[in-house]
Amino acid sequence: MGHKKNLLCACGHTLVIDSTQAGSMLRCRCGEQIQVPTLREISQLPDAEHAARQATAIPGRWTRTQGILFAIGAACLLLGGTTATVLFTNLPKSDLPGRAGTVAKLDRQLDRLSPRDTLKLWQFYEAAPNLMVGIEKRLKTIENQRARYSLIGWIVGVGGLVTGAALISLSLRGGKQQGP
Repeated sequence: MGHKKNLLCACGHTLVIDSTQAGSMLRCRCGEQIQVPTLREISQLPDAEHAARQATAIPGRWTRTQGILFAIGAACLLLGGTTATVLFTNLPKSDLPGRAGTVAKLDRQLDRLSPRDTLKLWQFYEAAPNLMVGIEKRLKTIENQRARYSLIGWIVGVGGLVTGAALISLSLRGGKQQGP
């Protein structure tokens, strides 16, 4: 007896044939008559044993290490994304609160102020000289804090994304199929 091969019917059913059946006619369970190919053509058909092994192969179970890697990777993705989102949505406001903020905003628009607004600003400066002391320093502190929040948000977000994706891909890469 020769090597067993698979022959596919038009209905989708697979018939197992042997090289001794070359050139003969077979009847499929659907009733169709199938011509068995010549020996040369039979050698190019898929092996029946290999196909049977593939059909019964079960996917390998995850190891504990793979599960831990996947869980840590998913946690990194979630924590990194959540932390970055919280940092970006809670950036400190770029303006000072209260009258100091109003003065700082007017000070930045000094070139576009009308003569009347310029006079009002000057009168305000005269009435509250201590208010103007340190405004520039406070604005710089706020800008530095915003930049720090943004940098930390980017580092945590991208770091969490890269770390999580790497750990998840490592956990998935180890899942190979096992034969019976």
